[in-house]
Amino acid sequence: MIHSREYRRPEDYIGKKIVVVGAGNSGADIVRHLSSLNLGHYTHKGEKIDDQADRPFTTVYQSVTGASRAGYNSGTEPWAPYIRTVATIDHFEGPTEERPKGSIHLKDDSRTVLEDIDLIIFATGYNNSLPFAKATDRPWKSANVLDEVIREDEREGGDKWEVGGVKGLHMVGLDELLLFLKEDRSIAFPGLRTSFPILMTKLTRKHTKSSHSHSPKFKLVSKHSTGQVSYLPSRPLRNSPITLQSPA
Repeated sequence: MIHSREYRRPEDYIGKKIVVVGAGNSGADIVRHLSSLNLGHYTHKGEKIDDQADRPFTTVYQSVTGASRAGYNSGTEPWAPYIRTVATIDHFEGPTEERPKGSIHLKDDSRTVLEDIDLIIFATGYNNSLPFAKATDRPWKSANVLDEVIREDEREGGDKWEVGGVKGLHMVGLDELLLFLKEDRSIAFPGLRTSFPILMTKLTRKHTKSSHSHSPKFKLVSKHSTGQVSYLPSRPLRNSPITLQSPA
């Protein structure tokens, strides 16, 4: 058993029988990754369609609340038929001679039992913590991206400055908070705890054909341990739209 935070690559689970518990963002992404391993190699029933296929069939169950498909896979995508939606888990039984990998009993009318499962991935959410985003400050005061507040001494080894920061299980509306600086079109991405490729800006053709004799230069103005990095233009880019270009 692992939590979705430990999941890295779908290729690590080729040929396995996997149960993904949860249908939120991480659960929907993981079942899509895993079920897509079969595309071009097998039908959704496990019948080989590529004689040269060098990988075994990967069985993907998604345990969700309710009988219908949940999450962000609508059921019309190419990988959707490979996802076997099942009910929530009732209980586990340990290994026996007949079932050396144990069994998983589901909460459905037929009391379904899943056998020979290699891995269970719990995509059951994350406890998000943004200690630098104080609930009493703007824009967090009105945005309500997280619905709880960090209390004093709630975490062993926690620092005093964290108190009053926002926390919670579900983060909402963060993509709507485009944090523009005054007279500047740069966007800040707060709260990332690991390094990431910096999103570089690409000037549109309209701007490059303007009266400026050269393109504006960019300078690094801040870099914090949280991973927040901002690139700002050396002068304001007035009336000139900028589009974000994904890193190569």
